[in-house]
Amino acid sequence: MSKTPELAPAKNHIEAGNYARAKRLIERTLKLGADNSEALQLLGNIEVFRGRPSLAIPHFRKSLDLDDSRANVWASLGWCYQTLRKTGQAVKAFKKALALEAGHYEARAGLGATLIPLGKAKEAQGHLEAAIALSDKNLEPYRLLAAFTSKGKEKAFLRGMLDLEKRCEKYPVSEQVQLTFALVSAFDKQGDKENFLKSMEKANALQRRSAPDWYPPNKAMCDLSREVFTAEFCKKTNPHGLKMITPILIVGMPRAGASLVEQILASHGEIFGGDELPLIRQIVVEEPMQGRQDIYPAFVPELSDEELSAMAVRYQAKVVSLAGQHGYITDKMPGNEYFLGMIHKIMPWAKVIHIRRHPCDTALSIYSRYFDGSLPFTSNLTSLAKYFCLSHTYMEHWKAVLPGFALDIKYEDLVADIGATTRKMLKFCGLEWDPACLEYYRNKRPVYTHSATQVRQKIYTSSIGRWQDYKKTLQPFISGIEDIIEAYGYSRPATRG
Repeated sequence: MSKTPELAPAKNHIEAGNYARAKRLIERTLKLGADNSEALQLLGNIEVFRGRPSLAIPHFRKSLDLDDSRANVWASLGWCYQTLRKTGQAVKAFKKALALEAGHYEARAGLGATLIPLGKAKEAQGHLEAAIALSDKNLEPYRLLAAFTSKGKEKAFLRGMLDLEKRCEKYPVSEQVQLTFALVSAFDKQGDKENFLKSMEKANALQRRSAPDWYPPNKAMCDLSREVFTAEFCKKTNPHGLKMITPILIVGMPRAGASLVEQILASHGEIFGGDELPLIRQIVVEEPMQGRQDIYPAFVPELSDEELSAMAVRYQAKVVSLAGQHGYITDKMPGNEYFLGMIHKIMPWAKVIHIRRHPCDTALSIYSRYFDGSLPFTSNLTSLAKYFCLSHTYMEHWKAVLPGFALDIKYEDLVADIGATTRKMLKFCGLEWDPACLEYYRNKRPVYTHSATQVRQKIYTSSIGRWQDYKKTLQPFISGIEDIIEAYGYSRPATRG
């Protein structure tokens, strides 16, 4: 491996966050004609630190072309593939790193995390346990492992976490959150309600430290959407829309059952499970806003038929590249219910399934789980109630101006009679019955949400009504939604007395 004095200052700039300067120094080194695997690795690291894994991959691959014996580079490549949800390539990269260095912490932890969406819980557990044995510099492996630690190891695992919690203040808050949510899962599995509640409150208090004030802009967009997307305006759909594929948008609150619905539908021979696709917001909000003064959806009435057609084509082209020969693709990105008016305008043939679950069961499930910050309302029960009300307001408006565009499904009905509810969903989508839908738990497709292990199990009812044991804790949420809970389709909870 070639060495050059240019790399030392470049590394210093990277450490200081001066990525542009570091990149110039590294590129100058490479222009001198020296094939330098380390220099290419540093370019990849810069893109990783900038949050651009897709741009980092070519640098790591070139680095490995020059020297494929570097475990660090294989591990970094694996992380990029994992982030981009290219699980097969991620697994190969992590395994290559471990073949070179069996004690490589990042590769061991990364491989464990990557195997969870593939349903390989036992194998994932082994790698996560090995990562924890190697180091406790990162605490995410504890949270991931807590979800499926095998019986016989639970008590020892919990003792280890409690010991680590005593030293937890030396870690950044982001890492403390990981461990505390791991304790939430562990105490829940033990049936220790008192410590489950204590850890849940502590974990969310830590998470709230970095939660932004998301409500004002979202409430403003909701109010504006109802002004723009009137019944008359919604009748005027794109006359030039080109149908390439039928998206099935699964909307509703997080933890309401969207992953289960998707797993069932994705087991149908004509449906590809697309998971959470960050495309709708990008195509109908972010891209059209470039160069405009107005915010979404104020500019929507100004859009030409050609612009609307281009949006539909861009979305469909991206999902067709995922779905291959399938005629349908699911998209269950949280928040897509905000944009159903626009979706109908550009793709009136799209199908929308709105999954509902008892609000209090939903709230408990959300509040007891870790979210990475992309859903800032999850760590505060009052904030969660506001989000619930906003989501409900959107759906009530769409039902009024777009009758029949969305199908309402109750999680409890799905669990009570999976066959009848699945037939109802397939009929709504214009599809024939496929018995594979009833064996959804055999589907090996990757699942990236908290439900990765749950959707590989047969239907169970143990989570229904669980909130009743935690009424007092959930009171801030209940107070915020009790005026609409009956309109949502559930009985008003008796919480006092």
